Amino acid sequence: MNSNLMDMKVECESIYDSFAEAMPYGVKSIKTKKVMEDFQNYMNEKFSIFSVGEFEELSQLYIKDKSFNSSLDEKKMGLGEFIGQAILYWF
Repeated sequence: MNSNLMDMKVECESIYDSFAEAMPYGVKSIKTKKVMEDFQNYMNEKFSIFSVGEFEELSQLYIKDKSFNSSLDEKKMGLGEFIGQAILYWF
């Protein structure tokens, strides 16, 4: 795996860890809002085309696609659903 992909993987894991830490506070918390801001900045920095509509579509991937979010659930049960709901709430 090249270093750019490794860097992205590490950055994503860090964001997912932050979401996991925010879960006990709920989707509407200031802690979750901060993680969402970091997530939005990361996505816009890496892909630079993310609009509100694209984030809403992404939320459905986290909520409905069990194969996509199963690795997140291994990190913390319900993490994929939480991220999807946070995207919907904050966008």
